[in-house]
Amino acid sequence: MRARAAGVAALLTLGTDLESSRRAVALTESQDNVFAAVGLHPNEAKGDGAVDWRSYAELAEHPKVIAWGEIGLDYHWDTTTPERQKRVFREQLAFARDLGLPISVHIRKAHEDTLAILSEPAFKNVTGILHCWSGSVDEARRAVDLGYLIGIGGPVTYKNSNTPEVAASLTWDNLVVETDAPYLAPVPLRGRRNEPAYLDHTFRALVTARNDLDPENAARRLWANFRRVFPRFERSYETAPAG
Repeated sequence: MRARAAGVAALLTLGTDLESSRRAVALTESQDNVFAAVGLHPNEAKGDGAVDWRSYAELAEHPKVIAWGEIGLDYHWDTTTPERQKRVFREQLAFARDLGLPISVHIRKAHEDTLAILSEPAFKNVTGILHCWSGSVDEARRAVDLGYLIGIGGPVTYKNSNTPEVAASLTWDNLVVETDAPYLAPVPLRGRRNEPAYLDHTFRALVTARNDLDPENAARRLWANFRRVFPRFERSYETAPAG
């Protein structure tokens, strides 16, 4: 596996609907260092009917499902309405809360509404990652105050992105580094199909943005953050066979 050769110890693959969630879980059974999240992406929350949440919840019982996601709000595309997205988002937050699973949250042009929902008393005990952050510094700090980690992806390498400023404004304890594969490949690989093997480019740009002179310590802290936010991963990783 290219990711392993590049030094990536473990991968989290996320579902965007029921079928992709099933594929994600199946992949964990053939790869000892791959873990899964299950969920319904906001762009896939189409129509106005009920969702088969029972099937998602059954998948979430798998020992290598460590999160509920990818969920959230996306107002960039018009595949579904904001009202439908918000309802589906709240329903999934309730499942994550009741199952004790952290979440992976997708946000695009919907930061205010997302933070407002995450701030609701019903979801005060839910934690997780706001992945591939694209919001402002102020919004990132508000998310951190709610207990969430900020995911830093390929845009930290882009010239016109504010992601370096966001990363520099927070502490290492508030951050994780990620890919969002197959999207947002980092420079110098921008335009290619992104993959976990490219993570080192993102990590090095993050270290540079934070003006950190100890990349080994930065890597240890980011790894510790990931393990802290995903308790099921911590248990599964410790008992997984050596690769």
